Amino acid sequence: MGSSEAALWSKPPTETITQWRSPRLYVLEGETRTLCVALDFVLGMGLSNVIFEMDKTIVDKVHYNSLNETEVGIFIRECRIILDSNQTFNIGFLRRQHNGVAHASARVAPYFSCSQYSNHAPTCVLII
Repeated sequence: MGSSEAALWSKPPTETITQWRSPRLYVLEGETRTLCVALDFVLGMGLSNVIFEMDKTIVDKVHYNSLNETEVGIFIRECRIILDSNQTFNIGFLRRQHNGVAHASARVAPYFSCSQYSNHAPTCVLII
């Protein structure tokens, strides 16, 4: 390698911009993503007449808010597509005090995440 080649490699890159991002989801992103996963899961099981109960913020975003290009907006768009194609699916909201467990779980979930998943439904969501 000549001196001109060594000089090229020793210069810091001026056109490269790097950005570090945390892989953690915020609560709103986590809850909207969870709704998408739940809708896909129930759809894959072939169920109908399903009611999803969520936080009022998520329900309002799915029903009333305009879409944007944030992660939440993309998840909401996915949810709307599934809900529009399955008219027997319905989402409703819970009062905040009843939804405290879900919020607490959503906040700590990133710290206990695991790369493993299961294809089996928990017994609490199977057809009764």
